[in-house]
Amino acid sequence: MKITDVMKKYIMKLVPILMMSIVILSSWSCNCHKKVATQNSKHSYLYQLADEKYGDEYKVVYNAPKDYAFASKRFIEKEMELSNCAFFVFDIKGSTITIEDTLSVGSLRWTDDYTLLFLERGQQSKSPTKAYTVDVRTGKRTAQP
Repeated sequence: MKITDVMKKYIMKLVPILMMSIVILSSWSCNCHKKVATQNSKHSYLYQLADEKYGDEYKVVYNAPKDYAFASKRFIEKEMELSNCAFFVFDIKGSTITIEDTLSVGSLRWTDDYTLLFLERGQQSKSPTKAYTVDVRTGKRTAQP
C-alpha cells in the first residue's frame, strides 16, 4: 500500500509541472505562427500590388535575405516596337514600394543582397546602353562604366 501512496504523491507533484510545460510550449508555438502569418501577409501584399499594377503577367525576384523584392513586367511600345520594363521595388519588412519606374528597352537584376543593376538603352536601336546600380535601402544611384 505504501508504494501506491508514494506514486500518487509523485504524480500529484508532476501534474502541475506538466500543465505549465504545455502552456509554455503552446504559447511559443502560437507566437511562431503569428510571425509566419505576418510574413505571409506581407508577401501577399507584394503580389496583390503586382496584380493591380501589371495584371497576371509579371515576375517577382527576391534578394538573397528575402527582405526586398522587385516585381517587373515587359511590355511593347507599339509605335517603336521596343520592349520596355515596368518595375517596382518592395520592402518586405516595411510593406512599402521604395522605387518605381519604367526602363526604356531595359532590364534589372540583383547584383548582391541590396544592390540592383539597371541596364537601359535609348529608344533608338543604336543608342548606347546606360548602366547604373541602386542601393535599395538608401536609393543611392551609382553610374556604371
